[in-house]
Order: sequence, then structure tokens, then C-alpha cells
Amino acid sequence: MKTYYKWLADGEPIHGRGRYVSPGEWQPRIEGELEMCERGYHVLTRKHVADWCGTELIEVEVEDTDVVEADLEKTLVRSWRETRRFSWTRKDMVAYAKWCASRAATADAARCSTAAEVASARWAAANAEAAARYAAYSKRDAAPENERREQLAWIEARIGTVLRED
Repeated sequence: MKTYYKWLADGEPIHGRGRYVSPGEWQPRIEGELEMCERGYHVLTRKHVADWCGTELIEVEVEDTDVVEADLEKTLVRSWRETRRFSWTRKDMVAYAKWCASRAATADAARCSTAAEVASARWAAANAEAAARYAAYSKRDAAPENERREQLAWIEARIGTVLRED
């Protein structure tokens, strides 16, 4: 069985609204056609954990029907339940954001040549998820995948375990 993860924001979706059911219980099943960012639950493989960030990181079991794995930064499922909670808090999220923002700053802030890049840099300084994305994509001399590996290693060191890929 493949392993999936999910970031939460104080027990709620990072993007979206509502509260999730208690750990160990299945989330209400999504009916109808699954559609990225519209209908379904977003979960992550190990590869994409560093693409997002929240105040809590959990391992989840997914309902194995209709798993949509797009080449995006997430996977879409009909239902999931929490199987493991990692030691990660708001304090860890802030430390991660600062670490990512400092790495983005060392990527040569002078390369910010457009208003959009400047706005991205400002957003990165205030938001862990944005900081991680900005750090990964601001290092034009290195592939974003290399930065993502560094970010994942930082997260794994902080939670004290290597996340499974299976």
C-alpha cells in the first residue's frame, strides 16, 4: 500500500474550509467526479511533502478507489483517515519558513527583475509554504528538485524520521 501525507492548518484544510473528523476516522466520502482543487481531498506523496506546509503533518491511509495522481504537487482521493501524527507544530512551521526564506535570499535577491518576483519574495518572507516554493524556484543555477530534496531533509530531521515512499 502506498504511503500518503497531509498538512493541516490547526486541524483544518490548508486551502479550503471546514474541520476534519477525529484522527482514525474516515473523512466523509466525496461522491461524483474528482476534480483537482474543486472536488476531492488532496494528499501528498513523500516527494511532494515539501511543496506544502502547515501547522501539523500527518500520515494518512486513503480509500484506494479513484486515486488521481496528477503530475502536480498533490494527489486527489475520495476519502482518507489519519494513521500517524508527526511531531510538528506552528513553531516548526515558522522555523521552516525562516530557513527557506534565508535560502531564497542567498539565491541572489538582485535577480528579482519583475514586480511579480519582488511580490513573490515578500510573500515568501511571511508564509512557510510560499517560502519553500520561492526558495526552490529562485535558485536559477540549480534545479528546483535539488532544493526540494534539501527542504524534505530539513523537515525529516525536524520530525525525527524519514518519510516512507512506498
